[in-house]
Amino acid sequence: MERYLLHQEFKCENKTIVREEALAMGKLRYELFYEECKEDSSLVCYGAAIECNLFGENEREVLGDITANKDLAYEFFERLVAYLVTPVTLRSVAEDFIEEKYGGM
Repeated sequence: MERYLLHQEFKCENKTIVREEALAMGKLRYELFYEECKEDSSLVCYGAAIECNLFGENEREVLGDITANKDLAYEFFERLVAYLVTPVTLRSVAEDFIEEKYGGM
């Protein structure tokens, strides 16, 4: 499967997208973004979005406030892309990642 790296950074509803990748001729798209943390406005929190149009319907899932750690956010993003995570399983994969990195929720 071909991987396309799209270097873009733009704002969308207080979210700044810092990384984006598209697979399967653009039918599976991943975004890594940051926004102001809800608990502490001096920090940014990272989140991810996945959009999938592989099965005829357009599905999208957005999950914010995954981590405030930039390195962990990029590691999480790479995991999403490497394992071809779909919108349906984004939340479950995020929960597993958080448990693995932070020792539970």
